[in-house]
Amino acid sequence: MRRRFRLGWAFAAVFAVVNGASGAPTGHPPTALVVGNDVFQPGAAYQTGPGWLGLLCDLSGCRLVPARLEVSPARPTGLYDDQPIAGQQLRFTLASKAPGRVLGWFHPDARLPWLVPGSVTTYVSAGDGVKRRSEGGTFDVTVPLPGGQMTIIAPLLDQQHGAIVLQLRTTTKRQLLRVLPTCSGEGLDRFLLWAGDIDRDGRPDYLLDFASQTGGEAVLYLSSAADASQPLVGPGAVFQGASSGAECDGGSAWLGN
Repeated sequence: MRRRFRLGWAFAAVFAVVNGASGAPTGHPPTALVVGNDVFQPGAAYQTGPGWLGLLCDLSGCRLVPARLEVSPARPTGLYDDQPIAGQQLRFTLASKAPGRVLGWFHPDARLPWLVPGSVTTYVSAGDGVKRRSEGGTFDVTVPLPGGQMTIIAPLLDQQHGAIVLQLRTTTKRQLLRVLPTCSGEGLDRFLLWAGDIDRDGRPDYLLDFASQTGGEAVLYLSSAADASQPLVGPGAVFQGASSGAECDGGSAWLGN
């Protein structure tokens, strides 16, 4: 099937801003986020201990559950120009075994009273078996909301930069998010990990994965972190994934080459 993308406009002006806007907005404290398990991180920022929460999802829904982080020194090679990199290997375990998939690990912050153990309002998750919808030859993802409403996350083709940018849409507003990886082998529907209301303000939040084998980020977008320049959501937590050592061969599952 021929892949089709909706064409965005004014990308030349916004590409650098969208691709580089990785910080949390002023006035909304970021929280530590890790996506994946048994992952490597350069540096020495993490400490062994409890106090983490896993966003655990299954067919019945999602909840935040207590977890523990074990940190060990690591110096893998082949990640960046075959040079060993000093860092840490991060391994999480749940305080109590439970079925399901952990989509993200969070370190609570006293300034974020909603980040506590318990059930989390969820609309869509990668752990509930819901298939991503590809309608009309596009790869838009529809997130059903209460009251029959919905939001759409649409991949837009930036022809000038040869990139795919995600756009979040409601019936009245649109917001560009970030650039998706386009290396060959990347899935066409894996960017949405979770959507729900984690900050409990009655508006949708999103956990999106922009990572690839060459590195990248996962971002928790919060409706409570929106501002004038980001009318729907703002980044409340960002996880910078390390490269796996693989190289991008110039091909792209997204771009069909």
